[in-house]
Amino acid sequence: MTNVRKVMIQMLVILVLTNLSYSVGNTISHPFNVSKVLTITAMFAMNEYSATFVATKLALEHINLNPDILPGYYLNMSWKDTQCDPSIGLKNLFDELSTPPIKIMALGASCSHVTEQVTRFTKEFKLLQVSPSSSSPVLSSKSVYPYFFRTIVSGDAFPVIMLDICRKFGWKRVSILNEKQEFFTAGSLALIKTAETRYQISVASSQEVDSDQDPYLALLTIRKTGNRVILAGFLPEMGRKIFCQAYHMDMTSPNYIWIIPDSLPKYWWRIHGNVTLRHSNKFCGRKEMDHAVKGYFSVSDYPIATKLYENTVSGFTPSKWLKVYKEYQQKHYPNYTANEQYAGYAYDAVWCIALSLNNSIRPLHKNHGTKLEKFVYHSSDFIDTFVSQMEELKFMGISGSVSFTFRGNRIGAVRVGRIQGSDLQNVEIAIYATFEESPVWKTTAIQWGTPGNSVPKDRPTSKIMTVSIPLELYVAIAVSVLVSVSIASCTLIFNIRFNKILTRCIVNSKLNSILAIAAIICCSCIFLLASDKGIIGYNAELTKISCWSQSIILCLGFSIGYGALLAKIWDIYKIQTTAEGKLVRGTKNWQLYLMVFLVCVGNLLVVILFSVTDPIVIAERNYTEINADISAKLTGGLPEESLVTYIARYCVYQYSNIRLAVVSILNGILLIIGIVLSWKARAVVLPISNEAKYVGFSIYNVALFSIIGSVLSVTTQDRPVSNFGLTSLFILVIVFVTMFLSFLPRIYYVWKVVKANKQKAHESINDDRESATMKYHDEAKIKRRLSQNEVRNEIDRLNTSISQLVNQAAVLRISLHKADKQVNTRRISTLGFVMYEKQPSNCGVIFVENIAETDSFSSVST
Repeated sequence: MTNVRKVMIQMLVILVLTNLSYSVGNTISHPFNVSKVLTITAMFAMNEYSATFVATKLALEHINLNPDILPGYYLNMSWKDTQCDPSIGLKNLFDELSTPPIKIMALGASCSHVTEQVTRFTKEFKLLQVSPSSSSPVLSSKSVYPYFFRTIVSGDAFPVIMLDICRKFGWKRVSILNEKQEFFTAGSLALIKTAETRYQISVASSQEVDSDQDPYLALLTIRKTGNRVILAGFLPEMGRKIFCQAYHMDMTSPNYIWIIPDSLPKYWWRIHGNVTLRHSNKFCGRKEMDHAVKGYFSVSDYPIATKLYENTVSGFTPSKWLKVYKEYQQKHYPNYTANEQYAGYAYDAVWCIALSLNNSIRPLHKNHGTKLEKFVYHSSDFIDTFVSQMEELKFMGISGSVSFTFRGNRIGAVRVGRIQGSDLQNVEIAIYATFEESPVWKTTAIQWGTPGNSVPKDRPTSKIMTVSIPLELYVAIAVSVLVSVSIASCTLIFNIRFNKILTRCIVNSKLNSILAIAAIICCSCIFLLASDKGIIGYNAELTKISCWSQSIILCLGFSIGYGALLAKIWDIYKIQTTAEGKLVRGTKNWQLYLMVFLVCVGNLLVVILFSVTDPIVIAERNYTEINADISAKLTGGLPEESLVTYIARYCVYQYSNIRLAVVSILNGILLIIGIVLSWKARAVVLPISNEAKYVGFSIYNVALFSIIGSVLSVTTQDRPVSNFGLTSLFILVIVFVTMFLSFLPRIYYVWKVVKANKQKAHESINDDRESATMKYHDEAKIKRRLSQNEVRNEIDRLNTSISQLVNQAAVLRISLHKADKQVNTRRISTLGFVMYEKQPSNCGVIFVENIAETDSFSSVST
């Protein structure tokens, strides 16, 4: 009866404890033959780390069946799913700690960023916490997380291994690229410090990318440094973006070497399907992502002990345990397979809790007179004992030898792998076992993908080059200069040749000749601009002489040219119109020449004064670029770029700002005067149509392009090629436009005058031809008249003789007819004699004929 009563009481106690356990969450039942239950709280991320839950349950079964571990106690577990969300994790932990039974220790969480939050909360309850999968370096801070331990290797160990990989393959320069998360940031700071102090590896660039940011700019910055080794840290989502962008920027293996601390799931780059980049609107499918990740090095903790056939604290060898775990998982939880590489860490974490509790039984009783079942929150006695026992703990677990540093970090093995092969397996390259002096490398397993399977370089081939003007640019500018000089020379010859015609233009035509000479001087200075920029090699003294000559000659050319334009517009401005409408100049020629001389002397004095008091200094600017154009020849189909360091040399002055200010003020005043005069003189009417406007436009052209060209010349002085190209371009533009505006109207005027003169000459020749023709006709006419007169004179003589005979006959007849016709005959004869006396001989002949006819008529009538 007594035994039955005892059994009934024992069953009642077990039933009550079981109901209490299930009332606060998921729990694990216990056998009937124990009287004390110790409950731990556990936090899992069932969507990503479900395998750790399976391993935890398996560990609890093995512990509770082991009579040497926690004798008289049953280790129970109450667990929650955090979903890898810090807010859910905090809520679950609050629920766990605010409801019975009391949780003596905490297991988890699975995700580092959840663990960072919940561990701050467990610290306030003085609750020891062990995580099997949180590797964030942030958790290594003992002041912030004094009661935290982990069976996974801390991320603090990974930077050292990553740098050791670089040293193994002779890589001396690296770049760092991290997602902007606290645990990655902390790791990168430690990485930089360790690289420079311990490994003598220089960090050329360290970039961070926000979780919602496009990694393009960060990768572009790394690419500009020329480094080929990239140490990266990121979560899976950002990792897919980074490798997709790297694929489109050709920053993948074998040209680039990626090393990342890989606590990511298997084939993590294929999760969630395709990747789309917002910056470039580019796309990466599975094929592109597989190509992008191929060849990266992974640094991760070693999930299974290196000695597979050595017994562990659980009594299983690692190889035997793997079989047991698989059978247990397939029998009870066939769907819980996520991140199975962490199963060994979870199994060992439960054993850490059990062993530390087991080892704390005697110290608690001896030092504090208490027991495990009397644990309460906020107790310094319990937490100090638990921490002390955990720090002293050392055993062989499924994941290898388990022990902790004073920071709670696992002292364990680290695995170096590489994604390679057609199936993209993470091939083991090296094992860093803590208790071994040197790692075990399997370099023959590496498939570099380079010609001869040689180790890639950490940077392109380095070259040092002096910046010089490209031959193509120099030839193009030189041809333009020769054309400009030829045009200026032709205009000068034109101005001299047609000087007599151009003197009619009122404005002094010799100013245009001065302008043409200035154009030739300015264009010739362009050859000197190239002499100090590497076109003929480098010599310090020759470069200084060249720079000095440039400033003097360019100043001289500008002063002569602008002085001529200023004198010309002043000459136009002073022209007056008389009352008769004639144009009268208001200035003398010597005044105009004096104006040009004063402008030249003023500018030259300033330049020479500064050149003497402020000597020229040769400065250098170095910059580095990746130059594919001068890269080495393709070797085995693999392009190899060159990292070129350019040395740009240029002339500077110690007091260049003062020099620039004085020259700018002086010439600025002259430009303003010219602009004002151009505006006022725009309406002056000259023999050459719109000449006043053309001169004004020339001054506007010089003012505008001189200001722009000066600013660009100063801002680009440390870039010789740009400086030469822009300065030459603006000089040529000023010369071309000024010559065009100054000479084209005059050329047109001369053409019109010459054309008019030719027309007059042609008309004169025609007049001469007409006069000669008329003269010829007149002479012929005179000759004809002369011959006709001779005939007429002969006729007249004969007529006269005949007339005399007729008259004599008439007298005889008259004497015979004195009778009845006396009156008529008298009248007729009288009229005939009168006419005869008054008319020429022809008339006399006619008269005689008439008389004869009359006589005949009279005779007939008689």
